[in-house]
Amino acid sequence: MSNISKHVGSRIRLYRKVRHITLDEFAALLGKSKSTLSKYETGTITIDIETLFKIASVLEISINQLIDYHEPHVNQHVSPMINSFFSANRLLYVYYLNAEIKTPTCCVLEINRKLGNEYSATFYTQLKDLKRNHKYQHLYYGSVNYSSAYTTFFLSNQVNELAKIFLIATNPLYRGETTYGILTGISSWVMKPVSYKVLLSRHAQPEDDALMQKLILTKDELKKFKNLNAFVPNEILDFG
Repeated sequence: MSNISKHVGSRIRLYRKVRHITLDEFAALLGKSKSTLSKYETGTITIDIETLFKIASVLEISINQLIDYHEPHVNQHVSPMINSFFSANRLLYVYYLNAEIKTPTCCVLEINRKLGNEYSATFYTQLKDLKRNHKYQHLYYGSVNYSSAYTTFFLSNQVNELAKIFLIATNPLYRGETTYGILTGISSWVMKPVSYKVLLSRHAQPEDDALMQKLILTKDELKKFKNLNAFVPNEILDFG
């Protein structure tokens, strides 16, 4: 089986699970056998384009969400994003401080190349198991916009279209291990628009007091907020 077929199959299974559709129900909706759909999801057999569009329609997603395959070996001169912090790893860990439970919360940001210089992103929130992305509370999908100084992500919840996330982060000058950013969206806790200070990392961080201190708003940040009436996270200098 090809890597592309496996990726498409895993995407189908992911979004089917998001919609809480069983394999039996999925088979009935598509007019396919359960065995065939199981092979689609494992990438055992290739899916024709008409069936792929029908699957996307049933799952209420765009076909791009199924074919956002990231080629492991790409031309290093295709896009300026290739040399950025966000291209070093396909997966990035995003941490914010959950004040409700007073502990760091981990999310995973998955970046995929679509066509040419275009990128898409899948955001898994509040992961229960870092090794299994399907163990999450919410799933968001959207676009990536790169500039020399910042990278922005505009993401929509896959069940509730009214729920959006905007994430903007600084591109570290020296391609360090971490960077800071701001995540804005509607909190499921307070049910109001909120903005979080977030730490993005190439590798999973120990969820300890040291990480918590990095996520707490500093006196300097609060002073800037008072003076500017706008939140500005401190820059991080990372030469790793």
